[in-house]
Amino acid sequence: MQIITRSMRGWRRNAEAANAFIRTLQESEDKQRFAADAYADENSRLIAMLTRHLADEEDLIIPLILDRGDRALGID
Repeated sequence: MQIITRSMRGWRRNAEAANAFIRTLQESEDKQRFAADAYADENSRLIAMLTRHLADEEDLIIPLILDRGDRALGID
């Protein structure tokens, strides 16, 4: 559950940074640049989180499915 909560916070931070960037499009270039940098940072964090998730999927879930079969896990 803790992983899901952390993941949702990551998605939320990314969406908030995107919205902040969009709101600055009518403002000064400095504000736009600052918001774009913040959004880029959040995107980097999101990509890192998704990469870890995929690695976990490959390292944990797929071997489990191969070992126990999809029916034993209820995903037939």
